[in-house]
Amino acid sequence: VMRKRLSNISLCLVLAFSVSTTVSFAAQGGSIGQGDFSVMKGDQVVEQLKGQNPVQDSSMLVCDGKCMIKSEGISLVAADQAKFAIKNEADTFRLFLRSGSVDYVITEKARKIAFHTPEGVYSVADVIFNAGSDPVVRGTVTVTKDGKTEVSVKEGKLVFATADGMKTVNADEKIVIKRGKETEIVQMAAPQQYLAQPVMRSEEHTSE
Repeated sequence: VMRKRLSNISLCLVLAFSVSTTVSFAAQGGSIGQGDFSVMKGDQVVEQLKGQNPVQDSSMLVCDGKCMIKSEGISLVAADQAKFAIKNEADTFRLFLRSGSVDYVITEKARKIAFHTPEGVYSVADVIFNAGSDPVVRGTVTVTKDGKTEVSVKEGKLVFATADGMKTVNADEKIVIKRGKETEIVQMAAPQQYLAQPVMRSEEHTSE
């Protein structure tokens, strides 16, 4: 019984240390990953990460399943086989997305955010939270297999600094960098469940 109690106490101490280390690491500007990652060097897998681990800045990662990244002021959820890297700087958080899809949730304005994609860099100049709600801006960055890129906003607003000037992307809109480096704001298609359904005429009352 005594050994079991000591074992339980040791386990609690280890878990407490792990949680406190994770929180302090993220607070110091680092990033914590949760899930299964392959760490790449060129086309070779050099390390496999499982569970919760610190994420090294600029390491190219491939997500196996669904993976989460937590950094100061921003959280990411990467889709299966998304290939990406992150970099924490004192004033900027950078996401380098090579391919796949990554959802983002921004909860603070302390740092600027930049999305680096094969077609260009999307630099966020301002984050605008919805009034009267939780301070959050969420959306998705996607790079297709042919390198086409878009950054969508699903909640809140983002203001991007572009070669054409400042561009505001509202909820349910996305910004696209064209081949000529021009930017375009596009209205996102309404979800299928919100599309108007055709009205079926009833034959029951035609005789009245």
